[in-house]
Amino acid sequence: MSFPRTRESRPLTLQDDPNLDSRVRGNDITYTMQKFLFLSIGAIAGAGARYGIGVWTSNWLAGSTDFPWATFGINVSGSLLLGFFMRYLTGVPASPELRIMLTTGFCGAFTTMSTFSYEFVSLMGQRQHLIAGAYMLSTMIASPLACFGGYAVAGLLL
Repeated sequence: MSFPRTRESRPLTLQDDPNLDSRVRGNDITYTMQKFLFLSIGAIAGAGARYGIGVWTSNWLAGSTDFPWATFGINVSGSLLLGFFMRYLTGVPASPELRIMLTTGFCGAFTTMSTFSYEFVSLMGQRQHLIAGAYMLSTMIASPLACFGGYAVAGLLL
């Protein structure tokens, strides 16, 4: 495998990226910690929102269905938000801190591939193959479509 090289014939590193903020290239620890703080704030908000919406949805639908609607709704709405944020925040003046807080922090903590995977395996283990298949198929179709929809809406606003 061959890696891209600089003019000095050494492998390119993150530090060589001309698009990288100069504060990051200079290894400014304060700037790095500031980004981490914003990431953490977004992650706390995303995890809190995920938990609250999950509990509310589960209570609202208690006993009415075996389909994991809470996780499905969270993953689809999170995909919509991520598509929107990724498009909108690159089209307006937005700080790197805001972008990382809303995308990696909030959306990353809000959506949940691990819970989706566990619920699928659990449904399969309960021999609810039709529901498990519908859950997997609907999530794999609806989440990317929602992401595309969010991206399109943000494009209309720009």
